[in-house]
Amino acid sequence: MTESPETRSALAAPVRREHLVILFADLANSSRLHTSLGDVEASRILLALLGELEQCVHEAGGTTIDRIGDELFCRFGCEESAVRCAIGLQSLARDIGQESQQTLALRTGIHGGTGLVQGGRPTAEVVYVAKRLTDSAKPGQILLSEDVLRRVSDPTVPTRFVETARPRGSAGAHRIHELLWGPGEVTLRSPSDLRGAGAVAGETWEGWDVVLELSPGDTGTNARRTRRAATGASESAGSPLLVGPGDRVSIGREEPADLVVAGGLASRLHAWIEGRSRSFVLTDVSTNGTFLRTASDGRVRRIHRDQSPLPERGWIGLGRPPIEGSTHTLRFEQRRRTER
Repeated sequence: MTESPETRSALAAPVRREHLVILFADLANSSRLHTSLGDVEASRILLALLGELEQCVHEAGGTTIDRIGDELFCRFGCEESAVRCAIGLQSLARDIGQESQQTLALRTGIHGGTGLVQGGRPTAEVVYVAKRLTDSAKPGQILLSEDVLRRVSDPTVPTRFVETARPRGSAGAHRIHELLWGPGEVTLRSPSDLRGAGAVAGETWEGWDVVLELSPGDTGTNARRTRRAATGASESAGSPLLVGPGDRVSIGREEPADLVVAGGLASRLHAWIEGRSRSFVLTDVSTNGTFLRTASDGRVRRIHRDQSPLPERGWIGLGRPPIEGSTHTLRFEQRRRTER
């Protein structure tokens, strides 16, 4: 077989040892789409989904090394970015599936460590372990090695230990953890399974009767909702979007974000807000960052590919500092359900 010029060039490139963070994301059960929808419609949905997933990887600071069928092979500069992106990818697949009335879920695996790079392509054990984790994951599941978890500085990332295993192609055993990303997952497992999720023994949602009201900064003319939150929020035009305990709401410049906000500096999937254990947490996965202004002191701070608990009330700016009355700004306020 004749080698292509690109292959010869890659083989001739020097081999370097670098710190690698590898993520694989494989679309589960894609063959069912072809059976239920036919090849043409299934291919259209899959191509659109993979394009959105690649864009999400790019906006999270990652690089797509290869697309292998319905699977993405990606590299990141740090473990934290890979973990944030994995959650964003799962949320995006879920939301696009709901939009197309199909069940779409990814199997995702993340591993990091020192590995070999030749011609810009990572090789060796780090890649093999990440691939084996992906193959072992269930649809909708994110598996990561403890090597990755140790380098994630955010203590609020909730995980559950799964097992100690020696994936094929690995020189040694690895402790494997599951990243708990789905709505309500944090409260369904015992506190001993969580890594700094803020839960305490015996804590549940019962008795925490608080919702977060999200309202567009321009009184609703340039922001729209695409999906109702699990709190059963009113569908009336201009009404605030309510985020309750266990809810997750995505924010971005276009569908399938739950709340679509105009703004040239907003990313397609910019951020999401979750009702966690007695707090509401904002997670930024954007290119330009999310700006948070607290109502009590007016202080503005930038959150970029990171998380922050939300204060009682304030403003959120997508891509730039919030300005009341502007299209890129959202108001938020925590209320008891009976306070209206």
